[in-house]
Amino acid sequence: MYKTAKGTKDLTGEEFYRVKFLIDIAEELFIANGGLPLDTPIFERTDVLLGKYGEEAETKLIYKLADQGGEDLSLRYDLTIPFVRYIKEHGIKKMRRYSIGKVYRRDQPNPRQGRLREFYQADFDIVGGKQDDMLTEATLLNIVARFMSKLNLKYKILINDVRNLQTILENKLRITNWRRITPIIDKLDKQSFETLIPEFLAVDPTINLDELKLALNDPNPCNSDTVSDFTKLKEATNIFGFSDFLIFTNTLARGLDYYPLNGYWRFNAIN
Repeated sequence: MYKTAKGTKDLTGEEFYRVKFLIDIAEELFIANGGLPLDTPIFERTDVLLGKYGEEAETKLIYKLADQGGEDLSLRYDLTIPFVRYIKEHGIKKMRRYSIGKVYRRDQPNPRQGRLREFYQADFDIVGGKQDDMLTEATLLNIVARFMSKLNLKYKILINDVRNLQTILENKLRITNWRRITPIIDKLDKQSFETLIPEFLAVDPTINLDELKLALNDPNPCNSDTVSDFTKLKEATNIFGFSDFLIFTNTLARGLDYYPLNGYWRFNAIN
């Protein structure tokens, strides 16, 4: 029986050109912001991919390939890790780079929700340069805002900071294994707090659920560094003209269980 593999799809005709249209808009914006193109192989050494995205990547995401020549290889599951490998391999300290290409995730697909095993990603990263005035972050968000505007979409950009979550969970609620809570928090965009209570208690049976719910619903950051940086970000994006679309939320937490505490921000644009 001839059929596409689960979680993949063929693109042709109008659908192909719709995808190409989006890619062309993204590339135009990347180039306009000084980005240099980087095309990396669709597979990397497995040891390069492991240990970067937490347990999820190693247990759910990676397609490992059969050894064909003395190297343990796997399909890339995003475009960021290959970029990190590239700049470390070549000793690059400063670069604006963009990559657009297919990535592969060994996950349970849900085509109705747009969740596939093979899909396109478009990345823009800034390495080096001044980092303390939030202009780098504002530049990245400006690309997102311009992309959404070109498609005439109404949107908002949700923002969170790992330092703020640590302040809430570890310092205020005294949760020592707070990083294990963050993947559960990230489910709150699709599930109610009450349905997630058993998962919270499984991680920490002593957690004060009322205080946790109250803290997560607070629309303002409480960590002093986060407050300062978010204020700078609002001021910078006001120059670009879209600061009103920025919304701080403590429930945007995907990835914050494994990223370092050096001021990592999480952005998500939704229409």
